[in-house]
Amino acid sequence: MAGRPSSSEPPPFGKRLIELRKSRGLAQGEFADLLGVTPQTVEYYERRAKNPSLDLLLKLAAALGVTVSELVGDVPQKRAKPGPPSDLEERLEKIRRLPRKEQEVVLRMLDGVINSARPATP
Repeated sequence: MAGRPSSSEPPPFGKRLIELRKSRGLAQGEFADLLGVTPQTVEYYERRAKNPSLDLLLKLAAALGVTVSELVGDVPQKRAKPGPPSDLEERLEKIRRLPRKEQEVVLRMLDGVINSARPATP
């Protein structure tokens, strides 16, 4: 029936897409607006799309702020530097997990600090 959510289990790609969308605090409708598509299209991507095109993957990854590899669930690339993450890397990861609106607030605050910083005089 049209308009009813699929009762079947989403494919692995769809599960990952749902996980990333929700981790950004986005409802299907908000995500649809961000992509310039209908909520029904987002529902299709999440519940039925099994083999998305490269163009779609690039668009979805950009909207979610992730790489295509992260979107399709590839193993994250190894860090360039061995050892535990730096304090900055840990903070950046926490910011990435915030809902998009809260990320924007943090970025505005950071921009204000960066833009008001004066270069050090020797």
